[in-house]
Amino acid sequence: MENQLAQMGRRLRELRTILEVSFAEMAQVTQTTEEEYLAHEAGTVDSSFTFIYRCAARLGVDISQLVTGESPKLSFYTLTRRNSGMPIRRRAGFEYLHQAALLKHRQAEPFIVTAPPQDENSPIHLSTHSGQEFDYILKGRLKVRLDDKIEILEPGDSIMYDSSHPHGMIAIGDEPCEFLALVIRGEGDEPLSIEPREVEMVPAKKNELIYQKFMSETLNAEGHLQAVKFHYPENYNFGFDVVDALAAKSPDKTAMIWVDRHHNARTFSFKDISRYSNKAANYLVSLGIKKGDFVMLVLKRHYQFWFIINALHKIGAIAVPATNQLQAKDFVYRFQEGKIKAIIHTSDGEVPEMIDEAVKTCPNVTLRIAVGHARGCEHDFNKDVERFSDEFARDPSLRANDPALMFFSSGTTGYPKMVQHS
Repeated sequence: MENQLAQMGRRLRELRTILEVSFAEMAQVTQTTEEEYLAHEAGTVDSSFTFIYRCAARLGVDISQLVTGESPKLSFYTLTRRNSGMPIRRRAGFEYLHQAALLKHRQAEPFIVTAPPQDENSPIHLSTHSGQEFDYILKGRLKVRLDDKIEILEPGDSIMYDSSHPHGMIAIGDEPCEFLALVIRGEGDEPLSIEPREVEMVPAKKNELIYQKFMSETLNAEGHLQAVKFHYPENYNFGFDVVDALAAKSPDKTAMIWVDRHHNARTFSFKDISRYSNKAANYLVSLGIKKGDFVMLVLKRHYQFWFIINALHKIGAIAVPATNQLQAKDFVYRFQEGKIKAIIHTSDGEVPEMIDEAVKTCPNVTLRIAVGHARGCEHDFNKDVERFSDEFARDPSLRANDPALMFFSSGTTGYPKMVQHS
């Protein structure tokens, strides 16, 4: 799974993209170079508390939303038990546990910090941030540098200072130093949990969002939705007019985060979905899939499902999604009633064997494609699709009322019924 740095970098990039803030502006806000800032988004460097604080303030979120992906929910008080808290990577070797991450509208950031022991003559990294900081020693010894002044703190000692001055610290002696650090925001700083504010009502820009090209809304005086009206063109196609349009508008924006059975995460942008749907469309056409063909998809929650279903939309073929729990007789019924020409299926579990049995009596199923481990009777989607172009020409004959999806109903009182959608 992504480590904490990579996860935080991804969240930072997504928020910046959504709010349409340039990385050049973020570099200026965080007082870094553009290259240094992008390294934080890539998750290749540690992010200091100062960096996180400034990013959160500019993007209008709490620091916990950047670090964990969750927003504070408590407004009265928060209780943190011993040896717990939200971990924040502030500098190499230091362990920071935030003691109030779930409290909204905080005026300060409290941490329990554990610093590893170092040689007393080791260099001390200095940093600055707005506001004040209070440090209280719980265990061990701490060497603190404030500008050119040096102070040695022991258990029971405390120090408070203007944190806009260069400051830094290291643990000295034979054991780690544990201390309470309270970072108090400066006068005039924006709270990290942004308060609701009155805004001037202005008319929304027309056609700013893609959906507004295909529908209009009627709102009442309070701004509540009353009705919608669709006005899509005759040649509307979801794959081209929505997926590809999103890829053109926001190519790097996250479209999907997929997590496998081992908890490894993969992030796909709209550009990725568009490219791979085009590659899949070219691949399927090369195997004989054409407009009007019925193609069954038994793909569990594989990410390839989204490449393939959009590819079928672009071709004009009809996607027939189905569960991986079907038995051989269920496949036979669907193959025959649905006039299925091809099936693209997972290699997991008993699905391949159930299909083996079903196709014996269903000669109309002439094409089998496996996602995962392909056997001799199956084409290998993962391997083969990579050879194909990521550009796919739009068929001028495609129409908005062409069938695009077909489901089989649950069939609780009889055989499932086919339900077709354009």
